[in-house]
Amino acid sequence: MTTAQHTCPTCHQPGDKHCKDCKTAFYCSQECQKADWPFHKPACRFNQAHPASLEPQSIPCVKIHSPQTRYENITVPSTHPIFTSRALPVTVKFGYPLVIARLVENLPQGPQTDNQHATWLNIDPESGFAPSEWQGGIGSVVVANAMGHRWILTLWALL
Repeated sequence: MTTAQHTCPTCHQPGDKHCKDCKTAFYCSQECQKADWPFHKPACRFNQAHPASLEPQSIPCVKIHSPQTRYENITVPSTHPIFTSRALPVTVKFGYPLVIARLVENLPQGPQTDNQHATWLNIDPESGFAPSEWQGGIGSVVVANAMGHRWILTLWALL
C-alpha cells in the first residue's frame, strides 16, 4: 500500500511516481503515465521552458467573457496556475493543445454564468460530452496554448 499524497490523473488512485522531466505530475504506474502523456506533454514542455527559477514571462491568452460571448486578448504570467492544467482532450486530438481556467470558481448555474464556448472546449472526444462541472456555472474563462505559444491569438482571430 502506498502512502502517496498525490493522485494519478489517469486512474485517480494514489501515485508516488513522478514525471522524470518536470517532476510535477505523479502517477501510480508506468502504464498510467504513458496513457496520460498526450495530455501531460504540453504542461511538461511548458515547465521545462519556463522553470520557476526564471523571471516570469507574459504569455498571450484569450479571455472568453460570459454571458455574452466576447473574446479579449490578454496576457498572464508564466507562473499562472493555468499552465499546470492538463491539456483539453479534444484540443489534443486536433494537435493543438489548449488549457483553460475559470476566473471564478463555484458560480451558480444559470444564464448569467453560461459559457458555451468553454463547454465545447471541454468535450471529451470519447463520450461526446463535457464533464458535468463544465456544463454550467462557468462564467468567464482564460484559454491558453498549453505550451505558451503565441499562435493561440491567430485561432481566436478566425472565430
